[in-house]
Amino acid sequence: MDPNISQLNLASIIAYLITDGHVQVRLRNNRNKYDYFGLFSKDENQLRKFNNLVYKTFGVKGKIREWGKRKFGTSKGCIISNAKIVKYLVECGVPYGDKVISKFQIQDWILNGDNEIIKTFLKICFTCEGSIFYSKKYDRWIIHFTNHKEISIVDDGKKYLESFRELLKRFGVETSNVTINEKYIRPKDNKMICCLRFRINKKQSIINYGKYIGFDTKDKNSKLKQSMKWARN
Repeated sequence: MDPNISQLNLASIIAYLITDGHVQVRLRNNRNKYDYFGLFSKDENQLRKFNNLVYKTFGVKGKIREWGKRKFGTSKGCIISNAKIVKYLVECGVPYGDKVISKFQIQDWILNGDNEIIKTFLKICFTCEGSIFYSKKYDRWIIHFTNHKEISIVDDGKKYLESFRELLKRFGVETSNVTINEKYIRPKDNKMICCLRFRINKKQSIINYGKYIGFDTKDKNSKLKQSMKWARN
């Protein structure tokens, strides 16, 4: 790791890339050809934040453009084509290619980082792959964190989510066990994909999550405020 690069900035970029981001590496003549990396979202404000973060960290800016249809509708992408940075990110442990069929874990330097690094890392990851809603069925607010893995590497996916559960404990946030919420066949390659999930639904844990971590979008933070008000009653 380059000592001149802020660990907080790098942890933030990694959080984006392991959730709603992508790192493209192609194999050419039996060697890796480092291509591009980017973030995909319907929220252009989030894309601008990512772009500014990359510029602040590496001195390079990407382009924000339409990216077409994705699993949950259309989105835009902030794309940075820079082989040197891609190579650096891969060497830092960022997974490339299809994350659903790739084994990877949170890097030790993040797991052992200070509270500011971990708080920022969690905030970005939950903004991208977390959800918050009021369940009429259970009459309570729930925060979900979800990850998808091909069935042959489910154990690796569970270990990955367990790391998040351990990080949340630092802030007094208790969670449910990791469970397989559903399974489905992915149309493009007929692979069996498992949806792994844990939840935060205890009142004090919701309060602590809001107090110490939060989200990075207005919509989710608005719901978080409602959930904290519910939890305090």
